[in-house]
Amino acid sequence: MITRAGVAGVAACWAGSAMADLPPGFQRETVASGFNFPIAIAFMPDGKPLVAEKCGRVVAVNGANTPTVIQLPDVDCSGELGLLGMAVHADGFRHSGTQLYLCFVDGTKHLRVSRFDMAGLKAIASSEEVLWYNPQPSPGSSHHGGCIMFGPDGMLYVGVGEEFESVWSQDLSVARGKILRIAEDGSVPSDNPFVDVQGAEPRVWAYGFRNPFRFTFDESDGSMYVSDVGSIYWEEVSRIEKGANAGWPMMEGPHCFGQDCSAFAYPIWSYEHGDALLSPNHDAAVIVGPVYRGTQFPSSYRGNLFVTDFPNGWVRRLTLQNGAVVNNQEFLPIGDATTVADLKVGPDGCLYYVRIYTGPNGRPALYRVRYTGQTNVPPIASASVSPKVGPPPLLVTCDASGSSDPDQGPSPLSYSWLFDDGTILTGAIVQRTLSAAGPRSVRLTVDDGADATISDPIEIDVGTPPTAVIDSPPSTLTYRAGDTVSFAGSAIGAGGSLPGSAFVWNIFLGHETHLHPFQTITGVTSGSFVVPVDGHSPEHTFFRIELAVTDGDGLQTVVTRDIQPVISLLHINTIPPGISVTLEGSPLVTPTDFESNVNFHHAIEAPATAWINNQSWSFADWNISTQNPLHFIAPEGGMALVARYTLSCPADFNHDGFINGDDYDHFAEHFDGGEGEADLNSDGFVNGDDYDLFAEHFDEGC
Repeated sequence: MITRAGVAGVAACWAGSAMADLPPGFQRETVASGFNFPIAIAFMPDGKPLVAEKCGRVVAVNGANTPTVIQLPDVDCSGELGLLGMAVHADGFRHSGTQLYLCFVDGTKHLRVSRFDMAGLKAIASSEEVLWYNPQPSPGSSHHGGCIMFGPDGMLYVGVGEEFESVWSQDLSVARGKILRIAEDGSVPSDNPFVDVQGAEPRVWAYGFRNPFRFTFDESDGSMYVSDVGSIYWEEVSRIEKGANAGWPMMEGPHCFGQDCSAFAYPIWSYEHGDALLSPNHDAAVIVGPVYRGTQFPSSYRGNLFVTDFPNGWVRRLTLQNGAVVNNQEFLPIGDATTVADLKVGPDGCLYYVRIYTGPNGRPALYRVRYTGQTNVPPIASASVSPKVGPPPLLVTCDASGSSDPDQGPSPLSYSWLFDDGTILTGAIVQRTLSAAGPRSVRLTVDDGADATISDPIEIDVGTPPTAVIDSPPSTLTYRAGDTVSFAGSAIGAGGSLPGSAFVWNIFLGHETHLHPFQTITGVTSGSFVVPVDGHSPEHTFFRIELAVTDGDGLQTVVTRDIQPVISLLHINTIPPGISVTLEGSPLVTPTDFESNVNFHHAIEAPATAWINNQSWSFADWNISTQNPLHFIAPEGGMALVARYTLSCPADFNHDGFINGDDYDHFAEHFDGGEGEADLNSDGFVNGDDYDLFAEHFDEGC
């Protein structure tokens, strides 16, 4: 069931629940809720919002109605697969009317972009035209990117993740780890940067990304801003130009893991995992929102780039100047907007966002933020309903007596209660008898004569929700990679035990403080899933088993159980220490400890050469093997992995200069003659021939 905002349309912004955490003069409201994993937002030409759900449904928010625009029949929504991005385009260069563009992983695990013709608020399924299809099937269930957006040039841009295989990010022959650019009909623009490069994927616009889940354009100058979700150390936002290389996996955020990162697109803004303000729990996933060019917000917001963080739940606005960030300010504090999957400015100039999961300060819903100004402070809506659960007929009392008006006017407060069946009751305290069993909802509007504040919907269960129990596995169960985890549950409703058709099992892979969808199993009281041996990093992960049981009246109960991994602690180092290695393609700065899961399959690689302490080193072997990259399985009890290097040039002099001044004095006294115009100074040789002479006769061939 979707609960509605109870407004006539979306051509204007309405005040929402007064939020002390927003800057002064701003209000937030829930536009629509009850979605199943809402993941993307787009707007019709008339301003109506569309919300895409991960498992392939698109819903229109049309005042009191929320019709289904389309349900894709061929979507794999296991793990983080599914419908990932959405765009609307009207009266393009080659097509008239309105088209809906969707980016999703299909039933064969291929990422594709399709276009559908629209008839009103319906997408015509039979009109589907596949514009792009990734010939590489998805090997895992995470980091697919999926953002699609039309640029100011009228071209369609597509973000594609590297899917935990970083080797593809620098490979121009494939789409993974790239931003693609195609025409609205799927053809390749002739001015793409690599269209004439032999062997290159001609659609590539920029490359070197890990997971460019969201990007945006500044409509004033066409600048593109991309958020690339980081691995272990940094989150970053970059200004990306034609042909740019974002640097992954040689660079993450501002940190260079190689010897030279000067050719890469340096991020305009980044923050480190563990940052006390932005990532206190070392968990982070950056998501870029819009560059604000509307007029509904104060003028000081114009040109600001909005950015959020999926697990940390803050929203910040970055002040841009000539494509660089000169200031960043809090818009919503940490924890206030967790699991935001998309952030956009609507045609009305308001800021919209969707939350994909339930969290401490909200649930899966479409939210809207608007600026109300300072001439009148909107009232504060405080709504309660009692009782919220009970058998029919259920007499409920709706109480708004806790509401208030900070500036007392201009008129006395008035109250209206909108029920989900369209019934409206007025008054600070009202009563209504609900006769039919099932889930119901009501929301309060408080009006002071100048502004109205609408509360979030309050859910009411008319009847007795079923009792649900997860019988197995026990909470004490621990798992290893490759294990089959069996689960079973039971539920009792008003008429006795409920059948399997009432059950929905959602399996989540927990990582740090956030969840990744892993598997959904419906219609059974028991089942199983297999713990993967590769894919998403096993460090700091767990599994959550969620059971949702719905009875014949639509009343639902949700219970969860977490299970933990058996840790295999990997001690990773190099000799000499400090050389960066890669684990599954993600850079690690040594020495470090990595918490793997027993039996997880790893691939670790050390660079062939490294420059440490002003000396050149060459890879020799690992302490357990000469193979590089080294493929291994995380063992019981953990293990030590040490990459051993030998000194390539043991001399205390290199081409860039002496290690210390004494070495130069010694050379000047015994080799350079100490008179005339010296061909060597303490900073280095004047030319390469001088160095070659020294290397041959003085530095023993190094």
